[in-house]
Amino acid sequence: MEWFFPLLIVVLLAALALFYRQVTVMEYESGLFYSGGKFQRMLTSGKHGYLRGWHSIQKVDMRSRFVSVPGQELLTADNISLKISLAASYKIGDPYQVVHETDNFQEALYMVIQVNLRDIIGGINIDEVLEKRQEVAFRFDHRGDEILL
Repeated sequence: MEWFFPLLIVVLLAALALFYRQVTVMEYESGLFYSGGKFQRMLTSGKHGYLRGWHSIQKVDMRSRFVSVPGQELLTADNISLKISLAASYKIGDPYQVVHETDNFQEALYMVIQVNLRDIIGGINIDEVLEKRQEVAFRFDHRGDEILL
């Protein structure tokens, strides 16, 4: 019977080694900690341990990214067709929203950019587009619509 407790300790340590995992959340990332499939808390950068099978950690890259919208055929307010390309940068503000509120946030962002570009170009005439190309780009970037990702 004196062998029982050391054996129990060895078995428990082996089980812990089998299920315990560590994840490193880098400075440019944010971690989402789940327990039993339910979101518990946000994790900051550093090493975090969890029990595999009961818990999970999903990392989200928080660095600025770029998206390009290749040539789109758009109509101005005076029904002139233009082919416009757009490059935009974005940064994720809330990783919880990115993971929980959209299936694919990059596709959703692309669609929002396309719709906003159509709204902007559709609301001005060709003369304004040609005269104020830089202001049109500025207007799109600082439109007041807030896209929180």
